[in-house]
Amino acid sequence: MNEIPPIYWMIVIGAIALMVCVVLFYIAMVLLESKKAIVESRKIMEDAGKTLRQVDLIVNDLQASISSVKEAVGEINQSIFVPVRKLGYGVSAITGFLGGLLGRKKEEE
Repeated sequence: MNEIPPIYWMIVIGAIALMVCVVLFYIAMVLLESKKAIVESRKIMEDAGKTLRQVDLIVNDLQASISSVKEAVGEINQSIFVPVRKLGYGVSAITGFLGGLLGRKKEEE
């Protein structure tokens, strides 16, 4: 009775071996899933790169369109609005001058 029977040692060592095998199995499953996730993330990154290149092309086209619209607006401003404003300033000055003259005549009468 002083010795532990061999069956108990076999059970203890078997349980420890089973736990080690389970831990190794879970580590292998984590590595397998991480490998799949890495492959999927690479595909996603490639698709994102393609999308970014397309967005960059679209933005460049929009910038070109906006700059051409700005040039057209600038030309319209120079050819139409500036002369109209100058004419308006001239008419305003003449109206003010005539108003001043007519106002003095009314005061004198």
